[in-house]
Amino acid sequence: MSDRATGMMPLPYTIHFGADADPEWDREIFTFIRENIFINEKLQPPLHIQVIRNLKDTINQILFSAMSYDRVVTFALGGVFPLDYMVKVLSESGQTVRDEKFHLFAGLNWRGLPFDPKARFIDWIDTLPDEESIILFDTGNVGNAGGQLWNLLIRHYKEDYLGTAQVNLIINIYVIVTNPDAIDRPQTQVISKGGKKLCLSLHFLNVQGNPFEDAVHFIGYERLQSSGVMVRKKFLGAINIDFGTHQNIIVGEASDGFMMLFSDSRLRLLEAINNPSISENIFNKEGDL
Repeated sequence: MSDRATGMMPLPYTIHFGADADPEWDREIFTFIRENIFINEKLQPPLHIQVIRNLKDTINQILFSAMSYDRVVTFALGGVFPLDYMVKVLSESGQTVRDEKFHLFAGLNWRGLPFDPKARFIDWIDTLPDEESIILFDTGNVGNAGGQLWNLLIRHYKEDYLGTAQVNLIINIYVIVTNPDAIDRPQTQVISKGGKKLCLSLHFLNVQGNPFEDAVHFIGYERLQSSGVMVRKKFLGAINIDFGTHQNIIVGEASDGFMMLFSDSRLRLLEAINNPSISENIFNKEGDL
């Protein structure tokens, strides 16, 4: 049984664990020293403008593929922003976004939860109609998420792991990674003991400099460790954008997070800025935001 979020989430998809739609204000200390940003005293490396473009293009690639699939599924926290972006693009283009198509699950490695995240995901898989097609996607560094999903699904069909496979499915896994050496796995067919068929493939999409890996100040959400509830965070955030010839610091609310950087108009505006001193209007050379 899927848990629906308490309250209204800002965008339409089904959340299969606890989530609080009411943003909480957080206080992270942003210190600017010359062209550097420190968050809670940790240096945040600049994000190159081309990384933003590459990341947007990659998420659009997944979205384009997803249009011909029955379900689109991702996992918190790294998948939250791309999922938000996808349904926002569809909504703004006038398309009907069905929350039964888009799904967000707890991270498979989340610990200390009142439920087993792997079992919850597999239980949901087994409730789907026969012959459905699914895109699973996640973000990471080396690509472990893809291998974990692959192994989990293969075990479920081959070994009746976490129950007996109930349906025939076509599943493609996409993982956005920073590792250029991650190797795709071609489509594999597995037939369960009960005769149910799984067609599975795995694709790695490389984005060098991808900032995700549960980075709260980019995603705008965090997980409460004790309960597994996802809470939307709202605080003033800062992103250091590297334009190649200079850097500028963009300040905004983290509840908007990366989303504000992904619009075509915002990207064109950012790239048109060629005066590095413009950031001096936002912050002093040294001090707190």
